[in-house]
Formats: sequence, C-alpha cells, structure tokens
Amino acid sequence: MAEAVESQHQADSATYDVGRILDRIGAGFIYLAVVLIPLAVAPFAQDQVMGAKLITMRILVSLAAFTWCLKGMAEGFRVRWSVVFWPALCFLVLSLISTAFSISPLTSIFGTYQRYEGFLSLLTYTTLLFLSVQYFDEEQKVFGLAKVMVVTAVAVSIYGLLQFAGYDPIAWGAASFEKSRTIATLGNPIVLGGYLAVSLTVSVGLLITARNARWVAVWAAASTVIAASLLVTLSRGAWLGALAGVALAIILTARAHKNRRRCVMTGVAIVAILILITSFTLVIGDKTIVGSRLLSLANPLTGSGESRVEIWKSALSMTKERPVFGYGPDTFKLAFPLHETLASARLFPQTLADNAHNIILQTAATLGIPALIAFLAIFLIFYVELFRKRAVTAGAALFVAAVAAYFVQGLLSVTAVATSFLPWLAMGVALSPGAKEITATSRSTILKYAAMFAGILSVASIAQSAFFFAADVESGQGIMAIGHGDLQNGFAKLTTAASLNPFSDLYVRQLAGVMQGAARADENRERYNESLTTIKRAVKLAPDDVDNYIALGDFYAYGGVTYDSKYYDRAIEALDKAVELRKYSPSGHRILGLVYLKTGEARKALSELNKALEVDPRDARALLYEGQAYEKVGDKRGALEAYRTSFKARPDFIEAKKALDRLEKEI
Repeated sequence: MAEAVESQHQADSATYDVGRILDRIGAGFIYLAVVLIPLAVAPFAQDQVMGAKLITMRILVSLAAFTWCLKGMAEGFRVRWSVVFWPALCFLVLSLISTAFSISPLTSIFGTYQRYEGFLSLLTYTTLLFLSVQYFDEEQKVFGLAKVMVVTAVAVSIYGLLQFAGYDPIAWGAASFEKSRTIATLGNPIVLGGYLAVSLTVSVGLLITARNARWVAVWAAASTVIAASLLVTLSRGAWLGALAGVALAIILTARAHKNRRRCVMTGVAIVAILILITSFTLVIGDKTIVGSRLLSLANPLTGSGESRVEIWKSALSMTKERPVFGYGPDTFKLAFPLHETLASARLFPQTLADNAHNIILQTAATLGIPALIAFLAIFLIFYVELFRKRAVTAGAALFVAAVAAYFVQGLLSVTAVATSFLPWLAMGVALSPGAKEITATSRSTILKYAAMFAGILSVASIAQSAFFFAADVESGQGIMAIGHGDLQNGFAKLTTAASLNPFSDLYVRQLAGVMQGAARADENRERYNESLTTIKRAVKLAPDDVDNYIALGDFYAYGGVTYDSKYYDRAIEALDKAVELRKYSPSGHRILGLVYLKTGEARKALSELNKALEVDPRDARALLYEGQAYEKVGDKRGALEAYRTSFKARPDFIEAKKALDRLEKEI
C-alpha cells in the first residue's frame, strides 16, 4: 500500500514538473511576442512591415495556445477565469456574425492587405487576452514582461532616432509619409506613436517602482529615449495617449506603493525628461517641425485633423447604413468609397482611407453597434473589476495605465496588427494575479477534444500565416525583378505569389498588370486575352474593390484602341461600376472620359473629365483629355486653357506641350 501511495506521489510530482515546464514555455512565447512583433520586418517582401508582424504574432500566440492545451491534457485543466471573458466572447461571436454578413467575406476573414485586422486577427487578440490571464499569475512575471517590453521599445526608439537624424541601414520602399517623421520598425509614424505611447507608460511605471538609484537611472534613461522617439513621430494622438497613460501610471503605482513622495519626485523627473528630449530633437532635427506640431495641438482640426473629420463623417455614414453587423471586419477601405465626401476626395484624390482613425468609429462601421457595445464593455468591465476588487497591484498598475494610453491614442489614430495586440495583452496581464481559478478533471472528454481542436487550429493558423507570408515575399521579389528588367523571373514569382495566396486579389491584379505590359510591348493578342482573364479573377475575388474595376476598364480600353472597338462597350461597363463604387474617383472618371473620346462622344467625355478635375484639378492627363474633348466640340479657347493648365501642372508632360504648341500656332 505504501509503495502504491509513493508511486502515485511520484507520478503526481512528475506531472506537476511537466506542467510547470509547459507553463514557462507558454509564457516564454508571449515574452517573445512582446519582443519580436515590434522588431519584425521583412525588407525583401512587398509588405515590408505588417506582414512580418502578422506571421510573428500568429505563430507565437498559436504556440502559446498549443502549449496551454498540452499542459491541460498533462495535468488537468485549471482555467484562470475573469468576468472580462464574457464581453470578449460576445465581441468575438458578433465579429464572426459580421464576417458572415460582410460585403467581402474573404477580406473579413484575412483582413485588408497591410492592415490584417480580419476575423482571424480578432480571434488572435482574444486568445492572447485569455492566455495572458493564464500565464501571468505572479507579480514577478508581470514585472518581467514590463521590463522586456520597455527594453524592446528602447531598441525600436534608438532606431527611430537614427532615422530622424538621417541614418537608416534598411532600404525601405516608397515612403508613405514625409521624411521628417520617423517610422522605426513599425512602418508608419502613427502606428509607431501608438506603440511608444504604451511603452512610455510602462517605462514610467517602472521608474516609479524602482527600488534603488541604479534602476531609477536605468528606467529614467529608457523613458528619455522612448519619449524622444515618440516626439519625432509627430503623432499628436500618440502624444495625448502618452500623457493620459503616464498620468495614470504615476497615480496608480504611487497609490500601490503608498509613497506620495515618490510620486512627486517622478513628476519632477518627467518634466526634466521632457526638457531633455525637446532640446535633443531641436538639436538633431529641423527646429520648426516639432515645434509647429506641438503648437498645432491648440487647433487639432488643422492639417491632418481636417482629413480625419471628413473620414469620421464617412464612418458615421457607414454606421448609419449598416448599424447591426457593419460592413464586415477590416472592410473599411472597401466601404469607404460609397460614403466618401468630396472634401475628403480632394484632400487625397489618389488614395482611399483604409481606417477610420478612431477606434470607436472603426469598430462601429466595420463590426456594427452591438459589437462596439461589447468592445467598450470589455474595457469598462476591465477597469470596474480591478478597482472594485482593489486588485491594482504595482505590477498591474503598469498595464492598467498602458490600456488607457492605447485607448486614448486610438481615438485619433489607426488600428493595425502591429499594435492592436497590446491592449488585449495588457488587460490579461493586469487581470491575471486576481483571477479566479477553476479546476476541471483531466479526464473530461469534452475538454480533451476541445484542446485537440484548439491545437489543430493553432497548427492551421501557423501554416496559413506561413503560406501568406511566403506569397508576399515572392510578390516583393517579383516586383523587384521587374524593376530591374527581368520580366520573365518577375512574372514567375508573381504567379507563385498568386498561387500561394489564392485569396488575394492584389497579387492577381499585379500579375494581370505584368501580362498587360508584356502584351502592349509586342501587341500580342493572346497575352492580352490572358491578362483579361486574370484581371477578371481579381474582380471575382474582391467584387467591391474599385481598383479592380478601374484596372478592368483600363484593360478593355486598351483592347478597344489596339484590337477591336467592341471592347469600348465593356470598358464603359467596368468603369461605370468603378464610379458607382467610388463617386469621386478621379482615375475612374478620367479613363471613362478617354473611352468616350475614342468612341466620338466628346460631350460625355467632357462630363466625365469635369468630374475627375472636380476632385483633382491638377491631374495633367485629365486636363490633356479635356483639351482634346474641347477641340472635338469646336471650343479651341477652352482646349488651349486646358493644355496650358496641364503643362503647368506637369512641365515634363511632352504630350501636353506638343498640343499646346500646335494649338497656339493655329489660334
């Protein structure tokens, strides 16, 4: 009997050791996520930033989930439960329903290219919330994660400051933002600002809770570097988020330590840090850049604030149109053209907003009002639960404040996979020490099957992310090869990209563009037909994407010019759909105007070209076509003025110059 008891004791001890090891491994994956997601970049891919972060997040969260399932099957399922899980589960279910009713289910599942906030990412965020509660049940682990986060943010910040000073070892693609703003490894100054606002909040919290002068110096230096990089993002929303987060961090950590003197000393230290970083940025950069941006806080609706207001108007219109389930996760870019204002189109005629620049409006427009209520309930119940139980320990205080920093900056910022995981992680870490533990037997068949299913999902998520990332690498290499004149290799790589990710209309559209270019080079009718077939595939994949219809219309227009005039009717049909999807599409109206010119309908051409120029009055090619249309209707004075404006808008535009010289001689 004694031997049996001892044998059982040894078995239980071995099981405990295995469970403890798996627990450390699972937590380690989350530590790695905090380090690698901000740092991950892929200069060799087409999407140099967000794609790398997406696959990093998916792999590490999936491995953490898989490890937790193994642990449960080995020693029995002990679930640390929080009341926040209820609204989170409700949010996830509503997001799934929104995906089912989406205007583009494929987009809603995988997310928009370079944004990736589809249902799979929402599932990853909520999984991270659950896992964080399971793994970070000790104050020591909480502080360990905070330190890892800050050290990583320092590395990102140093790189950002080097960029700002003009030293950047990475060859980035075409810049989407002015060079005066740093992007570091986040690829976007606004996204970088959001990340640094959260990190600065945690860093200041560590500064307050430091136990000796050495660590005070370390965290003060870290806060200085992070704040300096945050300043040169020129992201006003992130600045406000950092102020809110830091203020709350000071209050909560000081209260947890019951040391008001330290609170006052920290406030003085932060003022000194702000003076240092302001002086530093003024020395290494243009003195007018940061200063003017700081002054603009007094009038936030100027500059980029003006475009935000117009985007918010569109987001409200979208919410009003589909209030229950929205347009679908991450479909903002697809639905936006239907609700775009003329003022917004004039500000950015050649681009479409892919985010509402407001976390509340983004959620309402894409997921619907019920999902928004569930989303806000997550944050509300999070704070109520912690303060009701007085469970805000010194470690939890860091992440409670971090959640506030993220949410405040999110009211003026964009959501992206690079930073959207942060509040879910922070909430889970803050809730974990006070969470209630529920024990279930390891022999439960339902739980075992559930764990196996979760494990299969984890493996599938990793595989899917790997294929999609490989597709983007192939696409990036293909575009690079084409740029270097290696058309055959570029075509092969784009073909591979489209096969690795058969759900992406972007890769198919790019492939069609290469086919079209080859067909135009030697007027090969067979290649032209292949390009038409390929661009039609893109349309089928994303039937609500205006860019696909513009490309299809352009392909048909070329066919009408080169092969058969019957293609003009199909071009008009495709372009009518394009301007139906986006009323203020300058390129759609411009190409449609050209087609009407080719079919001899000059007055219809003028009507379309005037619509294009109403949005973008400096579109040199539209002005050239307008001049040609005026000539067709006998208005040479109007034509002359159009040619002059075209040449003035683009002095290197030879066609406009020739037309202008010719008409000036005639008149």
